[in-house]
Amino acid sequence: MVELRRLAAASCACWLALAIPSTAAAQEWVETYSYDFGSVQVDSFSGVDGWIAGWDEDPWTTNAYPEEVNPITDEGGGHWSESSATANHLIQTDAGSWADAAFEAQVAIYDNDTLGLVLRKSDDATFYLFFMTTDWAPALGGGGDAVALYGSYLYRVESGIAELAAANEHAPYVQDQGQVDYQRLRLEAVGGTVTAYYSDQQSGNWSVAEVVLEFTDDDPLPAGAFGLYAYEMGSYSALVGFRAPVLQLLDGDGDGWVNDEDCQPDDAASNPDADEICDDGADNDCDGAIPADDQDQDGDGWPLCAGDCDDGEAAVYPGAAEICDGLDNDCDGDVPDFYDLDGDGFSACDGDCDDGDAQVNPHAAEECNGADDDCDGLTGPGEADDDGDGVLACAGDCNDFDPATHPGAAEVCDGQDNDCDGATPADEADDDGDGWAICDGDCDDLDDDRNPGVSEQCNGIDDDCDGSVPGDEADGDGDGFAVCDGDCDDGDPGQNPGAAEDCNGLDDDCDGALPSVEVDLDGDGWTECGGDCSPFDGSIHPGATEACNGQDDDCDGQLGAGELDGDGDGVSVCGGDCNDGDPSIHPGAAELCNGQDDDCDGQTPADEADGDGDGVSGCAGDCDDGDPSIHPGAAEACNGQDDDCSGQPGPGEQDGDGDGWWVCAGDCNDTDPAVHPGAAELCDGQDNDCDGVLPSGEFDLDGDGVAGCLDCDDGDPATFPGAAELCDGIDNSCDGI
Repeated sequence: MVELRRLAAASCACWLALAIPSTAAAQEWVETYSYDFGSVQVDSFSGVDGWIAGWDEDPWTTNAYPEEVNPITDEGGGHWSESSATANHLIQTDAGSWADAAFEAQVAIYDNDTLGLVLRKSDDATFYLFFMTTDWAPALGGGGDAVALYGSYLYRVESGIAELAAANEHAPYVQDQGQVDYQRLRLEAVGGTVTAYYSDQQSGNWSVAEVVLEFTDDDPLPAGAFGLYAYEMGSYSALVGFRAPVLQLLDGDGDGWVNDEDCQPDDAASNPDADEICDDGADNDCDGAIPADDQDQDGDGWPLCAGDCDDGEAAVYPGAAEICDGLDNDCDGDVPDFYDLDGDGFSACDGDCDDGDAQVNPHAAEECNGADDDCDGLTGPGEADDDGDGVLACAGDCNDFDPATHPGAAEVCDGQDNDCDGATPADEADDDGDGWAICDGDCDDLDDDRNPGVSEQCNGIDDDCDGSVPGDEADGDGDGFAVCDGDCDDGDPGQNPGAAEDCNGLDDDCDGALPSVEVDLDGDGWTECGGDCSPFDGSIHPGATEACNGQDDDCDGQLGAGELDGDGDGVSVCGGDCNDGDPSIHPGAAELCNGQDDDCDGQTPADEADGDGDGVSGCAGDCDDGDPSIHPGAAEACNGQDDDCSGQPGPGEQDGDGDGWWVCAGDCNDTDPAVHPGAAELCDGQDNDCDGVLPSGEFDLDGDGVAGCLDCDDGDPATFPGAAELCDGIDNSCDGI
């Protein structure tokens, strides 16, 4: 048996990285072996601490492995030599036998070398080999001292036959200058699955991302040894080596015991340090045996440790029914008494339910006493006092479910025979079937609509039997309707639900609303039904003053006097039409020359008056309405006026010479102001006074060109003013000389 050892931190702090991914939440890897080689190279092993160096020194390896064990692209050569044991190193130690294990180490590789890990199965003939390979840089087409690590391989070797279980020639790939320093490898075998890990970190946790190979073995075997494998070529063996190999075993249930030492690796409650648990049927302490008191010997489902007081008797266990067999069947520490104490032939375990009373046993007759006389677990019919009133049904309780009903009880008003005398009082009967008796307050037990439980109806009757009829059921005004019937004024017989609406402003039919015709909508004190012919105009109602608006303001069915437009001119008399029989006469009309007030402004234009009574007004052409003789059509008089109003006086009425006389008045020469009637006759040869007669002295009798009134001798043509003086002794020139 492998002793579990957890190494002190000081012995492996530089090299060990033990936090490995577990396969279940409760699993733990337990370190059971570790060794610090320091910088030991593969050619320096000397068998220290159980390590065996050399290919031929181990019975489970031979030289019979072909080169194909590790084919590599290094010029077609292999990394496994049959001929040279010095080139192959299988370094191993024996650590016992285990079920699940993981082996890891750090490796340093130079040039065309191979280093790997080995887990051997316990049959000494089978092992797993996991290794990494390198190649010198020239083989990769490079130069200098560069070294590349590439390719990972897992072999299963059994009885000298090597089979490639898994390979990854592309992962990992690491290129370094001269040497690939101490990469970490891990080989893990759990059940039938072998997993290979690689990391270029010298410490840290293993992760799933670092898995490079995985293989499932159809024939898994427990491991029995672990080892290191090395193949080195050339003269660089001093640079090839291992550090810090560590062996870990799996504790599958996390109870501190590795699987091969734990009898139940999946049960943390079972391990060599565990205490036995009662009644789980398991070997909890892994001693190879289940305790006797944890075994159910009689098959009743109860072991001794769980309380079975007789594990050889299947009828005995906690909770079992007691039978009359002298045993403590239910393991409660008491054995039922099977003696007949009252001498009735039955013991308690025979079923005597009262072994102190000989009248009580399984064969006794039931009596009316409330007891189980025959021990059948039941009292006889009618022996139960179900209502607890102290009287059994078999003793006369006629209703054993009502404690108020039994012989001797007082009668109550419930319709039942409370005293069980076979009769129910008459006032408890419910003759109308309404659920109320007279004693309950039913005031009419022949009418099922009347009892204390009903609501009052509007019928003038005491329906709820409270001794009164509600006030709203009375018909106070005798109109056949009560308030509850909807009479909205029980003091007015004219108001009730059957009344017709009157025009009185009251809700006569009690429908809760006044007709709109009874509402004074315009606030003028009049309703429509009261005669308001325009209910929305407060100025129109009976009694209103008629306004000159063409409306029936006082609602008498007609317009007011003067509101009609008799002549259709659009203006009524009250609107100012001063002649409603003439459409041409109204306010705003044009004045006509007709002697009338056409525009009804209360006056006739002055020029329409006939001031002189001649029948013609001024607007009609009378050019002087103060003179009746002057008007159109008048005869022209010789007066210097325009008598016919033609715009000028008549012919001959002009005073052309301004002498104050017209031709028609006798001015016989209207071009000479000295000539007119009444003018002084002048010695001018004219009829100056227009009397039609020329004075005699104004004639030129002698034809000398000078009238007689100027001619000093109108008989002598040689004598006249201005005449030449003749020597005739006559004043020829009439100069007086």
